[in-house]
Amino acid sequence: MNNDLNVLNIKKEDNMVIIKDISSKIFIFNVEKNIKSKIYLLLNIKEESKIDLNIGDNSNIEIILISTGIKSFDLNINLEPYSSLKLYSSDLYDADSNNNKIINLKDGSSFKGYEFLSARGFNISGVFHINHNESNTTSKSDFYYLSNKGEINRELSSIIKKGIKDSEAIENVKGILTSNDSKIDAKPVLIVDSLDVKASHGCAIGTIDENEIYYLMSRGLTREDAQRIISYSLIAPILREIDNLEFRELVEPKLLSAIGGI
Repeated sequence: MNNDLNVLNIKKEDNMVIIKDISSKIFIFNVEKNIKSKIYLLLNIKEESKIDLNIGDNSNIEIILISTGIKSFDLNINLEPYSSLKLYSSDLYDADSNNNKIINLKDGSSFKGYEFLSARGFNISGVFHINHNESNTTSKSDFYYLSNKGEINRELSSIIKKGIKDSEAIENVKGILTSNDSKIDAKPVLIVDSLDVKASHGCAIGTIDENEIYYLMSRGLTREDAQRIISYSLIAPILREIDNLEFRELVEPKLLSAIGGI
C-alpha cells in the first residue's frame, strides 16, 4: 500500500487482518461495532506518517504493530464506549525518530498496551499518552526499553480528567542500559484530577541485574546465554501474541536484531 491516503473498514467477517507493508502518509482504520478481530501490521515508515484507528462500540480488538524504516509516525486511537484494545507494539528504526501514540478512552472502554523500543546507536523520542475522557475506563501499560549506545526520551502519561469515576490507570516502565553512553529517560506520569479512581506506576532503569545473571548461571548457563535469555524476555510478550506463522517469520528476525546488542 503506497498511496498518500488509505482507508480500511474492518467488518464482522474480518476476524483476522494482516497487512505486511504500509508506507502511506495517512492510514485510517475504521472498526465496526460489536466485532472481535486481530490485526497484524508491519509498517515501513519512509516519510512522516499518521495512522488513525477508530474502534466501534463493544468491539474487542488486538493489534500487533511492528514499525521499521527511517522516519517517524503518529498513532491516534479512539475507543468508543465499551470497546477494548490490546496493543503490542515495537518501533525498530535505523536512525533518529520521533513517534507518538495517543489513546482516547470513552465510557466503559479499556486499553492494555505493551511497547518495546530499542535504541542502538541513535535516539528515540516521542510521547505515549492515554486519555481517560469518560468514566468506567481502564488502562494498563507496560513499557520495556533497551538502549545500546543510544538514547530514549519518552513522555509517558495517563490522564484522568475531573469528574471521572470508577476508572483505573496503571503504568510500568523497565529500561535496560547496555553501555556507559546509553541513556533512557522515560518516567511514567499520572495526571489525576478526580478522587474516585485508582492510579499507580512503577519505573526501574539500569543495567542488567547481576542477581538475575547469577541465578541463571547457577542453573548451568554461561554468562552470555544468561544475558541472551534476559534480553529475549523483552520481546517475548510480542512474539507470544503472533499466531500467524507468515507474519512471525517476517517480524521475528527484526525483533531479534533489535536485542542483538546485549
